[in-house]
Amino acid sequence: MDRFRRLAEGVAGENLVDSAALHRWSVQRPEQFWGLLFDEMLPGVARTGPAMVDPGPVPHPARTRWFPEVSMNVAEVILTGRLDAEGDTFESEEMSAKCPSKYEDEAKVAGGAPSTPRKD
Repeated sequence: MDRFRRLAEGVAGENLVDSAALHRWSVQRPEQFWGLLFDEMLPGVARTGPAMVDPGPVPHPARTRWFPEVSMNVAEVILTGRLDAEGDTFESEEMSAKCPSKYEDEAKVAGGAPSTPRKD
């Protein structure tokens, strides 16, 4: 979180001294915040268009479309290592899911047992 906060300071052009300051910036400049988060979480995935589109006067998560012009194959992103989903947990009010490791994903695609990670 601290690493991301420091990256955000560079984008924001201001001192984001703590999580409260980071949150304040994310609300005041959502395009910058979500764009930076996308770039950090999905390196190598091309980000095109706006980070968010909301037809209302004030952004609201229920009607906001996130990165509507981005097209990607999620399985390809995980399996090629562009997203390190090893054991990450994603939680929201609607969904709670544990991401399998990319080795488990490879096994499902190949129809076999998970491979052992290579130590190159």
